[in-house]
Amino acid sequence: MSFNRLSGNEISLEQIIHQIRKLTVRIHQSFELVEILQVVVTEVRTTLDSDRTLIYRFLPNGDGVVAEESVNPEWMPIQGQLIYDPCFNAQWVKQYQQGRVGVIEDIDTKPIDPCYKQLLTKLQIRANLVVPILVNNQELSGISTSSPQLWGLLITHQCSSPRQWNCLEIEFLQLVATQLGIALQQSAIKERQRVEDELRWQQALLRSMTDTSLLGFYVVDNRTDKILYFNDRFCEIWGIKHLKTQMQIGELKNNDIIPDCLRLIADLTAFAESCKPLQSEDNRSTVEDEILFVDGRTIRRFSSQIRDIRDRYFGRLYIFEDISDRLRTEIALRESEERYRSVITAMAEGIVLQQVDGRITACNERAEKILGLNTEQMMGRTSIDPRWRAIHEDGTLFPGETHPAIVTLHTGQPQFSVVMGVYKPDGSLTWISINSQPLFRLNELKPYAVVASFTDITARKQIELALQNQAERERMVFAIAQHIRQSLDLDEILNTTVADVRHFLQTDRVIIYRLNDNWSGTVVMESVAEGWKPILNMEITDTYFVETQGQSYQQGTIKVTPDIYIGGLTACHLELLEQLQVRAKLVVPILQGDGLWGLLIAHHCRAPREWQLWESELLKQLATQVAIAIQQSQLCQQLQLANQQLENLAMVDQLTQIANRRVFDIKLNHIWHDLLRKKSFLSLLLCDIDYFKQYNDTYGHAAGDTCLTVVAQTLKRTVKRSTDLVARYGGEEFAVILLDSDSDGAIHVAKQIHEAIQQMNISHTASTVKQCITLSIGIATVIPVTDLVTLDLIKAADQALYQAKAQGRNRSFVNRLSF
Repeated sequence: MSFNRLSGNEISLEQIIHQIRKLTVRIHQSFELVEILQVVVTEVRTTLDSDRTLIYRFLPNGDGVVAEESVNPEWMPIQGQLIYDPCFNAQWVKQYQQGRVGVIEDIDTKPIDPCYKQLLTKLQIRANLVVPILVNNQELSGISTSSPQLWGLLITHQCSSPRQWNCLEIEFLQLVATQLGIALQQSAIKERQRVEDELRWQQALLRSMTDTSLLGFYVVDNRTDKILYFNDRFCEIWGIKHLKTQMQIGELKNNDIIPDCLRLIADLTAFAESCKPLQSEDNRSTVEDEILFVDGRTIRRFSSQIRDIRDRYFGRLYIFEDISDRLRTEIALRESEERYRSVITAMAEGIVLQQVDGRITACNERAEKILGLNTEQMMGRTSIDPRWRAIHEDGTLFPGETHPAIVTLHTGQPQFSVVMGVYKPDGSLTWISINSQPLFRLNELKPYAVVASFTDITARKQIELALQNQAERERMVFAIAQHIRQSLDLDEILNTTVADVRHFLQTDRVIIYRLNDNWSGTVVMESVAEGWKPILNMEITDTYFVETQGQSYQQGTIKVTPDIYIGGLTACHLELLEQLQVRAKLVVPILQGDGLWGLLIAHHCRAPREWQLWESELLKQLATQVAIAIQQSQLCQQLQLANQQLENLAMVDQLTQIANRRVFDIKLNHIWHDLLRKKSFLSLLLCDIDYFKQYNDTYGHAAGDTCLTVVAQTLKRTVKRSTDLVARYGGEEFAVILLDSDSDGAIHVAKQIHEAIQQMNISHTASTVKQCITLSIGIATVIPVTDLVTLDLIKAADQALYQAKAQGRNRSFVNRLSF
């Protein structure tokens, strides 16, 4: 019956009860939880004629999963989806635990949180009706409590349009949820009873293992041939009860009792062959065979290796059973296997027995201790149980399907020394090395169970990780040292240092802080994680630091602050660190000689941090390398300055401070070869101060030097293009190279030079040309070709200069010769 298909007058409480009764009968006729949930969602959606009905189950971490669903084919199925609702807070949980019903008739008109509305829209929901599924805590967990547990929610959705939910529909959904809660309680009771029955059976089996066992146990140390253990039944089976006392006090070893035992064996050759595989250290499998005695008895022998905590072979365990008068039934085989398992409960290795379906049915105390679980928690688990959290050595997830025990069950092949990291319930990580051995029944190729043995190698892994960490630190320091030796770029070195340190320490910010003369400072280099405030180039002044002038850091002190709020910092210092988003810091000084150059600082911003000693040592080593880089950079700068000064001495005329003859020759040759390709004009002006010897004779050489300097600087100011060159050619002669200038351009420049010199009006009373300094200029222009050389251009300009002087000086002459 569908409520929505009836008129209001036709719906009655009796009809609701009728529907509930039908659904209750179906629920309680089902034995499996999945079947119960399927019945509920199907019947509810049909009865309410809704678009979707689902059961939402809460997970331990607060999220939820759609455990079961019935949905109209027109709408999106969501069964199996993990749904995180950020709006579902503790307040809503409390209300649902108190029986609160959630009703939304139209998400567009009802005031709801935006995040919740977004979730409903994503799931195509226009209206929904939500009732809690409450279950008695005592039935689920065995803990007595008066408050019920919120197991999940029973929800029906209207996707096609808004919907007015009437009180009968709400009442119906509440009654269904109540019946479902009762069914869940009953299911939990049945499951707990099953576990308790299995536990009682195992306890009874263990109690039956006494010294009156019908099995003969014998353990020998193959390294020393010493008998480590035997029981009375072993002596009875092998007819050596007369040797028991000597064996107990250690007078007899294994080889001493063999002659007495060999007399009982019917086929010595076959027995010798069967013992050969037992002598190999590489044979880790459990061996099961039978030995025929001369008196007609058949003795079943089980044998397996015994290894120490370091997985070193040292002996064997033998179990003997007289099966002469017993049927080799399946029950007898299982009993012998259980007895065998009881022997290994006291071994130093963790031992787990898993059946063909992967379920754990037995384990020893060592396994419980290594895995951090008790027997009750381990029984029934499989290797693919999602409660296991395991990783590979590289940190990736270790899927349960690849567990050595599961691989052995699928392939029949043993697995050896598989390393796995297992998270205990308390969150700690334990590293184990696992071996797995298949167990076979006679004449069967597929194992019916597997024995997994494992040792705790956490200490070894910690040492390996520590060594790996140390090697990585050494590699980083070496790499930065190499970088310093190979690079003179200080910024590049500092940038690499802060980036590598932040990545290696997994911290939020690493900076290099450069001190000023007044003990304030600037962040000159930074590597900062996304989401935190960059402070590169920030000027920072710490009042306390200024007052003390960093005395402690100058002595090489390392400052470790795990938490700024418990470090005893001054109020102003604390305020500064809060502005920089710092919660913990590690500070190492960078020293230059006896002075403090700056600080290498690691900031942890997201939370407090206990800095390790090796982290301080690493930063100290890197600070030393940074100091070397700084010193190297300073020496390099000094060298560059000295080279620049030497270059200036080599390239600049020391008197006039313009280019010298060497620069002129180099520049002219360079331009010449360049213009050979470009086919462009090149002009050369040779300038000579008229009657300069008479000037020196009249005014003295000091005045002559001053005159040369003034003329040189005037030429330099007049020839303005950066591509041109003014150089002292020799004595009182100067040369001007004009790039891309023909004869007209050169004449124009010469005219400007004459005008500039005339404006200087330097007195020269000894000159027969004029009563002030004048110049004679020879001009030559050429387009360079391969048949000519630079000397041809110089000769042409020199001839032009000669003509300028011959024609009366204080003038320019252009050499019209054809090249």
